[in-house]
Amino acid sequence: MPKKITSLTPEQIAQIPGWADKWIKIGLSTEPADFDRAEAAVLKCYDLIKAPRPKAVLRVASPWAAIYEGSKKNVELQNNGKASKKDLTAFIKSNWFNYRGAQLWASWFSYVTFFRDVCDWENESLENFKLDEEIALSSGFVWWSDDVVSISDRPKKVTRDGGGRLHNETGKALEYRDGWGVYAWHGYRISGPNTWIIENKEKITPEKIEKESNAELRRIMLEIYGYENYLAKRKAKEVSSDVLHGQKRRLLEFTLANEPIRVIEVINGTREPDGTYRKFILGCVRRDGRYPDTPHEAVAWSYGINPKVYDEVART
Repeated sequence: MPKKITSLTPEQIAQIPGWADKWIKIGLSTEPADFDRAEAAVLKCYDLIKAPRPKAVLRVASPWAAIYEGSKKNVELQNNGKASKKDLTAFIKSNWFNYRGAQLWASWFSYVTFFRDVCDWENESLENFKLDEEIALSSGFVWWSDDVVSISDRPKKVTRDGGGRLHNETGKALEYRDGWGVYAWHGYRISGPNTWIIENKEKITPEKIEKESNAELRRIMLEIYGYENYLAKRKAKEVSSDVLHGQKRRLLEFTLANEPIRVIEVINGTREPDGTYRKFILGCVRRDGRYPDTPHEAVAWSYGINPKVYDEVART
């Protein structure tokens, strides 16, 4: 009989942070895949559902290679070794989703194993789950079909910002050994023709920022270009101001692509060696569809705190 869990003990709750950290490390691992271990588990999955084992097992460098090379091999097996562009494209469109995330689904494995190993959860399905867990612990991604299965290596590089989001200011934030990867700016994926924003950021101009129709990309371009540089080019009006640490700070507004944008001159909470406080210009976050109306409100919102209870003086 499956064991039902309705609550956690204080001891079990205390283990959650460590358990999460363990699986975060697994999810972010850049160690080369253990292809032998992964392949053994993958083939047992075919045995489990009583399906014939695949005619080909491919070991590839990236998730994209897993889908592309696996699809290509499949089409070749179906067409006497030939894979036309038309047939390959059609096959990929119909079968790209036949995958298991393995390492990339670390959050799911963290959830299940916590209840199994820490809370002593019992369920007949856990025996089968072990195969999926083995794949997650040994590889980066798996693409499946009746005739072909392709197993991806782990990434060679993962870079993140202070909040744990994928982020790289000079290149790919997630990169595999064949060069395939993902560009990201503080968690926002930048793909296709827009990767120049990171690779060739010196080409960003106020005019290009203003012509960009995607609001998120406009914000990112503006952040990379620099609010200070942009404000020097475009006049901004002062919405409100206050004084902190004896220095005035301003909430400014300007128009970008017919959209009002607000930024704030903020003062760093830590003194510089000379005793002064460094100023920065930061974009303002929205709450309930509106921008903040005061510098204090803007700073509080940036920390996700209600302005009524946020005490900036306490941070000095």
